[in-house]
Amino acid sequence: MSHSACTIPKHPFLRDLRRSRRVESPETEVANESEVESTPESRFTLLECSLALQTEIQAHNTTKDELEKAKGHRQQAEEKVEEICADLLGWYNAWQECKADLDRYMEEYDCLCKQNIGLQDQIASLSSRVMSQVGQTPYLVAAFY
Repeated sequence: MSHSACTIPKHPFLRDLRRSRRVESPETEVANESEVESTPESRFTLLECSLALQTEIQAHNTTKDELEKAKGHRQQAEEKVEEICADLLGWYNAWQECKADLDRYMEEYDCLCKQNIGLQDQIASLSSRVMSQVGQTPYLVAAFY
């Protein structure tokens, strides 16, 4: 079983191993790679490379899964924020309606107060006229008898 150079081309263990055995010609380099693959040290190094790559892949997959979970949590949070904003907007609109009703009631109250003051003035005027006529009542009553 041989491992081609392109299987794990960028792993540090393999690069270091290649550099330590590098020669000038590409043909010799290929021959040296075959030698490296056949030695017990190289098999151990390739095993280390393989385990390191598996660890990196697992870490990448874990990170990818965590990223997907985070995206899901973010989407849920955004939906919750939208829901809260919609509730707040509804409450704000209801408050605006209540405020408009209150303003209208206050205007009506002010109008009624002014009418009440006008009526009180009329009552005072009528009371004064009645009292002035009550003072003359004995003369009026005597005139009828």
